[in-house]
Amino acid sequence: EQVETSRAVLLDLDGKQEQSNTEQNLVKRLKNVLIPADDLLVEFAIQEKINELHRNKLKKVLHPYSLKNLDMANEIEKIQKKIDDVEKYMFGLNLNPNVGVVEKTNSEWRETGSYMPESEIIGRDDDKKKIVNLLRQPHGDRNVSFVAIVGMGGLGKTTLAQIIYSDKEVTNLFEKSM
Repeated sequence: EQVETSRAVLLDLDGKQEQSNTEQNLVKRLKNVLIPADDLLVEFAIQEKINELHRNKLKKVLHPYSLKNLDMANEIEKIQKKIDDVEKYMFGLNLNPNVGVVEKTNSEWRETGSYMPESEIIGRDDDKKKIVNLLRQPHGDRNVSFVAIVGMGGLGKTTLAQIIYSDKEVTNLFEKSM
């Protein structure tokens, strides 16, 4: 809930045409907290899927991922503290996030979808080849395999995933999707 609230404040501040130095500092602090929080949420979801697969097999006395879960719990506590610190800072500023906010019109929002024309993408060929090679490798007796694409916001992770998803060679590796 705090992550979503912080993200909403960040979107409101980013939507302003002009920002004070204080607001710019707050945007920077929010991004420094939200990017690792988002990465941790993705990692947590992946780990939960792995745990679910292991639960379906023989149950063991000591689950092999229990230490990983403990590490994630520690990371969650650290991020929680950072979010609390940013919230205290923000409320100490008495900012009114609605002042100077310019609403974005529908035409300004970018269109999203799974199809990405490769002709519009520059400089991702090596990354694409590496991931496609990972997807082609045999995965033994594992029922589920995945490749996580992680990094800071704005690096083109989603675009790279869309290129790979649309690639004919990759679509032939998997069952048809709807």
